[in-house]
Amino acid sequence: MSDLNKLKKFLTDDYRVAYLDSHVKGSIAYQIQALREKLGLTQTEFGALVGMPQAVISRLERAEGGAVNVNTLLKIANGLKIGLAVRFCNFETVLRSDVSPEGLVVESIQETMNRLLQGELYT
Repeated sequence: MSDLNKLKKFLTDDYRVAYLDSHVKGSIAYQIQALREKLGLTQTEFGALVGMPQAVISRLERAEGGAVNVNTLLKIANGLKIGLAVRFCNFETVLRSDVSPEGLVVESIQETMNRLLQGELYT
């Protein structure tokens, strides 16, 4: 299916709303679970690290409940020392975003610094 045909689906309000809801919440849920598993932590341990109860982590990982709060995402990012980018974009960008496990890999600031320093040592 061409990009144009995929984009045409977004002209329908119900499709567009449902797609964004599923895409954003699903992506956030996957990323939170992947971050927790990368650290080898239980939901309770992860929650303690980022200052949230296990029940909140569980809800976020299942993409359940109401809206995901930006303050909650900031709390997770700050607790893990990782970046957070939230921005509005066109639907072409949404369709082209890499939501594969590899595309969602996140480094802490220390991991990024170590990688860049290692690169400088070998150049």
